[in-house]
Amino acid sequence: MFLSFVRIKEGFISSDTPTIPRNKIKSVYLKSPMFSYPRVVVYFDGPEGKVLRRNISVKYKKEAEQILTEEGLLKS
Repeated sequence: MFLSFVRIKEGFISSDTPTIPRNKIKSVYLKSPMFSYPRVVVYFDGPEGKVLRRNISVKYKKEAEQILTEEGLLKS
């Protein structure tokens, strides 16, 4: 029941924006939960000046970390 609540909460606070313009990105974090796949959390400027969040699940943390660092989105 607790996990269902967490998933519903995540659905409400996460944006379903399909593409995010690079100039709108505020910050990017790579999170590694203990019992789940790693995910990239992107905070960006949305409509009306709101800061929105987008969660993107990744399968391979090292590859994601390398790509994000090379692109300058993730600070090493």
